[in-house]
Order: sequence, then C-alpha cells, then structure tokens
Amino acid sequence: MSQQIELTVDNSIDFLKRYVNQGYQSTGSMSIKDGAIVSKWFRILKGVENDAELKPDLIYKQILQLIENFNSSKAYNLDDAAVLDRLITFVNDNQLKSAPEPKIKEL
Repeated sequence: MSQQIELTVDNSIDFLKRYVNQGYQSTGSMSIKDGAIVSKWFRILKGVENDAELKPDLIYKQILQLIENFNSSKAYNLDDAAVLDRLITFVNDNQLKSAPEPKIKEL
C-alpha cells in the first residue's frame, strides 16, 4: 500500500524546501551566500518576510531550476524523482499558472 499526500500550496513549499536542502547538502554546489539567498526565498513564499523586488513566480522558477541543477549533480534517487515529478507538475499548474483576468460585463 502506497502512502498518498495531498499537495497544497503550503506543503508544496515545504517539500520544495526539503528537496532544495537535500540538494544543497549533498552536492556542495552552492556557496553559503547563495544558500542564504535561497533561504530568504522560502521565507518570502511562506509570507514570513517581504521583498517587493522578488515576485513569487520568479522565485518558483529559480527554485525549480535549482532542483534541476541538483539533479544533474546526482542529488536525488528514483523515489525522489517520482515525488519531484508530481511536485513540479503541481507547482507549474498552481503556483505558476496565471489566473485569467476576470471579465467584466458592461450593462
């Protein structure tokens, strides 16, 4: 029996952070300064910190690129890949999907 977890925006951020942290630790391909910047990105996404210059869409795109880079450095195993595939799909479909502009009907 496999375990299922329903993805939400909040827990998807937690999962992204977990996998970025795993890549950071296992590859050593980022500096401490870069790690501090990425940590700030997660605080912004969680609403703990604000930065008017950093938009969530840009942060998500950068995080997904980091995960791809870490994967290139063999940071993840097959089980991780299965979870990451679903996680990336969820992020692309929800956090990066632009909401359509509401149409206003004139009377």
